[in-house]
Amino acid sequence: MINEVDSGDVSPANVVRILVSTDNHLGYAEKHGTRGVDSFLAFEEVLRTAKEQRADFLLLGGDLFHDNKPSRNTTFRCMSLLRKYCFGDDPVSVHFCSDPGKVFDGDNQTVNYMDPFLSISLPIFTIHGNHDDPTGSLGPRQLSSVDLLHSAGMLNYFGKVYDSKSISIEPILLRKGSSCIALYGLGNVRDERLYTTWKDENNVQWKRPQAVDAVNPEAWFNIFVLHQNRVQRGTTHHVTESMLPSWLDFVIWGHEHECRIDLEGGTDGPVITQPGSTVATSMIEGESKEKCVGLLEVFQDQFKWTKLPLKNVRKFHIDDVVLSEQSSLHPAKPMEVEAFLRAKVEQMLIDAETEFDRSGPILDDRLRQPLIRLRVDYSGGFEIVSPQRFGQEYIGRIANSSDILLFHKRKTSPTPYESAIAFRFFAISPSKVFGLTRSTLQHSALLYLACRRRQFIKGMLSDVQSAGNDQEDVQVPDLVRQFLEKQENLEILPVSGLNSAVDRFVTKTEPHAIVDYVESQLKEAQKVVKKEREDAPTLDASEITYICERLVRSTEVSPTPRLSPAGTGVDALMDTAPVAADEQCSSEAESPHTTRRSSRQTTRKASIARVRSGKASQRHDVGKPQSRRAPASRTPGRARSRASELALETETAREESETRREDDSEGSSGDEAVDNARGSRKRGPKGFKSSRSARRRNAGSGSLHSRYDID
Repeated sequence: MINEVDSGDVSPANVVRILVSTDNHLGYAEKHGTRGVDSFLAFEEVLRTAKEQRADFLLLGGDLFHDNKPSRNTTFRCMSLLRKYCFGDDPVSVHFCSDPGKVFDGDNQTVNYMDPFLSISLPIFTIHGNHDDPTGSLGPRQLSSVDLLHSAGMLNYFGKVYDSKSISIEPILLRKGSSCIALYGLGNVRDERLYTTWKDENNVQWKRPQAVDAVNPEAWFNIFVLHQNRVQRGTTHHVTESMLPSWLDFVIWGHEHECRIDLEGGTDGPVITQPGSTVATSMIEGESKEKCVGLLEVFQDQFKWTKLPLKNVRKFHIDDVVLSEQSSLHPAKPMEVEAFLRAKVEQMLIDAETEFDRSGPILDDRLRQPLIRLRVDYSGGFEIVSPQRFGQEYIGRIANSSDILLFHKRKTSPTPYESAIAFRFFAISPSKVFGLTRSTLQHSALLYLACRRRQFIKGMLSDVQSAGNDQEDVQVPDLVRQFLEKQENLEILPVSGLNSAVDRFVTKTEPHAIVDYVESQLKEAQKVVKKEREDAPTLDASEITYICERLVRSTEVSPTPRLSPAGTGVDALMDTAPVAADEQCSSEAESPHTTRRSSRQTTRKASIARVRSGKASQRHDVGKPQSRRAPASRTPGRARSRASELALETETAREESETRREDDSEGSSGDEAVDNARGSRKRGPKGFKSSRSARRRNAGSGSLHSRYDID
């Protein structure tokens, strides 16, 4: 500890003490009779720990709230806790050196503990996460639920992104004695967009601190807090550790709920810590680890990091069992299987209670009921036990009594022939053929189309589908896209845009998201139709429908390749497929339907070309050039030519659609796996460490190591 160091330079007046916590998720499961108090009790312990540790301020890494629009009960309880622990007469020892107008948004552009109308004893600095990010389309500004707390002076909200295509990160400069902190923050941005802006376009600008109060710019200890994916999920890109600037000293990574609070990195980049969440929001392995916060103590260019476990959290135990590996069990005896599972759960319950008794006093007795998850592999002919009926016996003993059991089947391994086919067509490693998730299911579907008469493909598709049914993998945008892509009658609204609007309506609780999008798309369609009417004063319903379909095709951007009818070739489905795939499917691509369709398309295109050539001869007079938009050029002949052209194009599009439906019905009869593929597509002092900048400045001199004992 600092006060144990026998050095006159290291005094509490020169050490900045920061308590760090991320992903508090206030309001999670607030309507649950047992688990509704979990997030509030854990957050209260975080605030109480900050007071007990005499922290200069509390730093949060995003997702303070679980819902984008928290309920009145959640907002009230949060504000009550902030008033209880953050308001008081104790002075704040950290001096604020930044321009508040550059780091804070809104009308309240000041740090709360310097507001003369407020009495703050524990300042809080926070960024937003993906759960409480700014939303809304009214006016030029988007607001978050954290904005309300910032406007009320209860905390300090920074790291807001105004333009995701050009990001500028302004630091908050803090000073205490001889220690100076440059605090950078970046609220959550969609991973793909942030990766493009940061990595591809290099449009992330870092504002380095200048000389403030005669402080050398190199003397600032640089801390960066962000809220992004740290590992890749699906096919989207994400921020990697190699993208972080090398001059950063300490990085706090939010969004990931697994507690990896021990320091990582630091060799060629900054030191990284991942405190994890303070409440379990999903029943996965990472959530079962011990919940912790961290205390960061900074003395000039050195730091010390202390792990502080939380006590007022619900214990979570998870285990796996394979029924086929139990010699005493048989599929024909389901009662014995259920008795075996109950014995397993009872043992897990005893282990949880023993661990809880060692943790010390708690705030609420309801926390004594643990979370238990038993993942059961029932491969080998075993039957599923009803989780609801199974959990009735544990009501009052286990917090999640209705979903203790999670049944799944073991994935089968591909044969050498299957792996060779996958590698030949799509360059998919044999070890990854059956590792496909819901987001990369299109590879399985394309592989099926390339070898559609191979029986092993059906098993692969059903296996990948069952893996995608895990509730932790399912996302609202994936479900919406999967549903919309099945609808073949969307003529005005693109699937990608409507999917984004529905996602904002569901996850962000924006009541006008769908209405606003439909109105904007309708205005765009009206604009195109109005432009077409300048050449053809009268348009019938079929012509307007064709214009709208053309508009959809021009605006639709789908992240996954759309499945075409069988027999069109793999190269037509995925541009990255090797040429060999087209050679393998050439026998299926040439069919009587394809020949007749090509003949009809050639005839129709020739007719459209003749109409356009006649139209051009009427429009252009060699001796008298005329403006295209002049009213005198709207002759009946032009209108009829335009109408004839649109009618021919509409008829062509209609016949192509009918031909595709015929090919679909003929190619997919008696083969249910095609439908499965389409439906599943988606989409210093003792204990202190020296910062990297200090090590670079003191390299070879040994002055730092001669004065302090550095870990």
